[in-house]
Amino acid sequence: MKEPSLQRILIVDDNDAIRESLTDALTDEGYAVQGACDGTEALEMARRDPPAVILLDLMMPGLDGGTVAERLIQIGCRSPVIVVSADRRVAQRSRALGVAGFLLKPFDLDALVELIHKVTQPPTGPAGAA
Repeated sequence: MKEPSLQRILIVDDNDAIRESLTDALTDEGYAVQGACDGTEALEMARRDPPAVILLDLMMPGLDGGTVAERLIQIGCRSPVIVVSADRRVAQRSRALGVAGFLLKPFDLDALVELIHKVTQPPTGPAGAA
């Protein structure tokens, strides 16, 4: 499995309008963005070329976001996952899935960009460490 590509985001949401608006906004922020309309498509895309981060809706027909998150681990995808959902239990469900972060829809674009930046930055050691 390849390491995640830098600056590429995979948006997984069954709502075309949400995928398109996030694609436009994140492209304007300088990211390369791909969209998947369902979990099956997302898993195939992540397997072929892991993105820097995956934005994942929980409530989708077919494979829901929780199942997709579990299968990403099974296929060896190491891309951090940010759950973006209208499900009010998003915090509880996200913690159970062990994802990198979560936001409740509707969300602030600045908060999303900040979270993406946070999960795609390499960890820093103690001050002064080489």
